Amino acid sequence: AIRAANPNSITPSTLICHNDTGTLYFGAYGSIAGRKLPRVPEHNLNFGVDYVRPLSGSWTLESGASVSYESRKFVQVDNLAYYGEATLLNASVGLSNDNFSVSLWGKNLGDEDSVVSASRFTDATNQSLRGFFGMNRMPRQFGVSATMKF
Repeated sequence: AIRAANPNSITPSTLICHNDTGTLYFGAYGSIAGRKLPRVPEHNLNFGVDYVRPLSGSWTLESGASVSYESRKFVQVDNLAYYGEATLLNASVGLSNDNFSVSLWGKNLGDEDSVVSASRFTDATNQSLRGFFGMNRMPRQFGVSATMKF
């Protein structure tokens, strides 16, 4: 991760990751040489920026935004099925002092709907049918957070 402080109260941060997810296995069921590990993205990118500015008295304005990207991920080691890439945008703005803080925030502002994770299953009780299941991503969210120190 790269993080740089700026005297003007703007702090950018960046993370770029390439996962070499190749695997090699020789066993009773054959080789999966050259396949990618399941549920691991090949590329991750993150970029964020925070801005802090003193206001009147002891109050401070704090805001920030971040965007993250994950490339597609394979469901199983055979690499035949995958779930899609995902791009998430989050942002917040708030006020704080020594005793109080309040912030308005938004998560998944682009309403990304690619599943978070997926897997394959076998139902032995129903003629060994096979299928996939996935965990849905939380939809776009907005909220207010407040804290008080005492």
